[in-house]
Amino acid sequence: MNAIKPSRTRVKPILLAIGIVMALMFGGGITQERQDNSPNTISLQRPPFIGVTNAAGEQAPTSTIGTFLDSEAGISAYFQADGLINLNNIRSLYQTIEVETADYIIGSISVPNYSTESEQAHVYINKNGWVLAYYSKGDPTSKIIDLSVFQNNGTITTKLRNVAATVAQASGSSFSDVAYYHFQYPNATKILVVAEVNDSDGNNFSITLPSSYGYYERSWAIRGSTGPEFRLDGTTIGSCGYGGCLGNYGGITADQLLPDVPHIVSIHAASGTTYRSYGTMVLIYRVP
Repeated sequence: MNAIKPSRTRVKPILLAIGIVMALMFGGGITQERQDNSPNTISLQRPPFIGVTNAAGEQAPTSTIGTFLDSEAGISAYFQADGLINLNNIRSLYQTIEVETADYIIGSISVPNYSTESEQAHVYINKNGWVLAYYSKGDPTSKIIDLSVFQNNGTITTKLRNVAATVAQASGSSFSDVAYYHFQYPNATKILVVAEVNDSDGNNFSITLPSSYGYYERSWAIRGSTGPEFRLDGTTIGSCGYGGCLGNYGGITADQLLPDVPHIVSIHAASGTTYRSYGTMVLIYRVP
């Protein structure tokens, strides 16, 4: 996992793969002005237990749970435990239970380091070993980035991965990592995260999106204690207010991030303060 180490000097942004599933180089793809390694991405893959999409884009028979997730879920992270899961052993993890059968449970589980209900992840756990954590389809994908961990030690991880690890521990299963999938964008193949840390002087980077790619979602996340702002080409499109926040999220329109044009992204804190702000931009897209 690549990491950003916050400091009081100017910090170069790093393009990071979230939850390393399949790290690939862009080659001649999305470009960012930087001095270190080429950008990394991960692949998005539909969970095998809910049905798959063939090469022609046709949907194979989908399970009942697959139909439910297709209609309700957005970004997700999943893994298969190394054995059966006793649902009685993990039931206490749920803050609320939405559906419970003899085979599986769906409900909300708290995210480590986040106490608010709005941050809780929906989690499907099947006794056969499959675990899938997700946010609702109306939530921007940037919501999954755990900016609390980023703030504390400069490491990028995701809230959904952290919830999956919690389930693995409670079930007695080993755990290494998760795969990702967005249920509202079944044709998307990649996800990219750009992360930046900054104080009041304003850090920025330039990013260019090739028009040959298909873009499904562009989103931002911001965290900070004093007036954090996410700016795109000089315009503030996301903030928390002067009092700060543990996390705020939103979308970026296609008109705000046109392809084949260099765009400047910058993270700011309130002027005259020494407090840091932390921000990310997340892209979901398809490589032809």
